[in-house]
Amino acid sequence: MGPSAPEAGFATTARAIQEAMTSSGIVKDVEAYYVPGEGGLTGLARFVKEARGDGAQLMVTGYTTIGSVLTKPTDDGSVYRHCWGPPNGVNSQMGSAAARAGRAS
Repeated sequence: MGPSAPEAGFATTARAIQEAMTSSGIVKDVEAYYVPGEGGLTGLARFVKEARGDGAQLMVTGYTTIGSVLTKPTDDGSVYRHCWGPPNGVNSQMGSAAARAGRAS
């Protein structure tokens, strides 16, 4: 999933990954889809809600999405909770750092 419009950077990267995975024979079929909005937050929230625990899912992301988490948190902070979950791994450490950085500004 590319958290952007089909003509944007994350979508282009998602299509490149799709092509590399199928042409190399790693997989037979890969669906690339795009969810634009809020600097990647719309796609991130959807991905976490729908793909959590599904090891066959992949989301292309980067500093733009992390920056959006820091500068455009939801009213109730739910992006932090849904994305990083309980404090027991690397992702939770990123979420804790993002939450701390958000409070510091």
